[in-house]
Amino acid sequence: MSDFLNIADFLSPISKTELSFDQGYKEGMIGFTIKVYEEDDFPDVDEADIVFIGCGEQRGNGHHLAYSAAPDAIRQQFYKLYFWHQDIRMADLGNLRKGAGLADTYAALKTVINELINERKTVIILGGSHDLTLAQYYAYEQNKSVIEVTNVDALVDLDLDSDFRCDNFLMEMLTSEPNYVRHYNHIGFQSYYVHPRMLETMDKLRFDCFRVGHVKESIDEMEPVIRNSQLFSFDISALAYTYAPANINSPNGFNGEESCVLMRYAGMSPNINTIGIYKYDLNLLFRIGIAVSLSHLNQPFALPVHKKSPEYNDSIV
Repeated sequence: MSDFLNIADFLSPISKTELSFDQGYKEGMIGFTIKVYEEDDFPDVDEADIVFIGCGEQRGNGHHLAYSAAPDAIRQQFYKLYFWHQDIRMADLGNLRKGAGLADTYAALKTVINELINERKTVIILGGSHDLTLAQYYAYEQNKSVIEVTNVDALVDLDLDSDFRCDNFLMEMLTSEPNYVRHYNHIGFQSYYVHPRMLETMDKLRFDCFRVGHVKESIDEMEPVIRNSQLFSFDISALAYTYAPANINSPNGFNGEESCVLMRYAGMSPNINTIGIYKYDLNLLFRIGIAVSLSHLNQPFALPVHKKSPEYNDSIV
C-alpha cells in the first residue's frame, strides 16, 4: 500500500457534518459514498480512482487577505447529488493549507498533485483563482513530462500589464525554459476581450484557440481536442452570467449544459489526469447558485468510461 501520509501535512481536514448542516447524507448520495479526510482519519487513497483537493488560494487574483471558502461551498452542493456509477471510487483530501506566500501555495499544491498522479490517480482541484493552473503544470514539470493542455476560459490570460498573476500566468506556463507543453488548446475565448495580435501570436506558436460561438455551434468538435490532453483547466468566466452569477465578465458564454458536455469529454479522455475548476468568488452575489452549477460540473467527469486501465498514461508519469 502506498503511503500518502506524507502529503497530509499540506492538507486540512473537512467535516461532512458541517457541510451537511448536521443533516447527513442519504444512501446513494455522493456525500454518503465518498471517502473524506476528517479530523485524524485520512482516507485510503490507494482505493480511489478520483481524488478531490480544495485550494482557496486567491492572492493571484488580487485578494491578499482572505483564503476563499469556495471549495467547501461547492462541496455542500456536490455532496447532495446522487451517484450513479458505483464502480468509480472517490476520495476527498480536504483543503490545501494556505502558504506563507503565493509561491508557497503553488509549491504545496504541486507536491500534492505530483504525488497523486505518480500513483495514477485523477485529481480534481476546486479553486481558487485561475493562476493555480500553474501548480497543475508544475506537477508535470517536476516529472519532466511533456503534456498537452486544454484551457476553457473567456479570456486569454497573457496580460503583461496586469499586476495580478491570474491575468498573465499563461506567459510563464507557455514560454518558460525548459518547457513541457507540447500543445495548448484554448476553448471559449470571447473575441472582444482578446487583442487580435494576441491571437496572431498564439497562431504563430501553432496553438489552437476556439471562439465561444464556434464551440457552441460545433461542440462535438471539442471531444478530440480535449481527449488528447493531460491537463484540463476550467475558468467559470467561460460561463454566461445567467448561468454563473459569480462571473462578472460577460452576459455571453457557455450555458450549464454546454459546460457539462465539455467536462464529460474530459471524463471520457483516457489521458486527462488533472482538472482544475477555478475562479468561483464567494464575495460576489448569488454564491449558492454558482456553487450548484460548479458541483454539477464534477458529476459528468465521473463516468464509467473514465476508469483508466492500469497501463494508462505511462508516458507522462
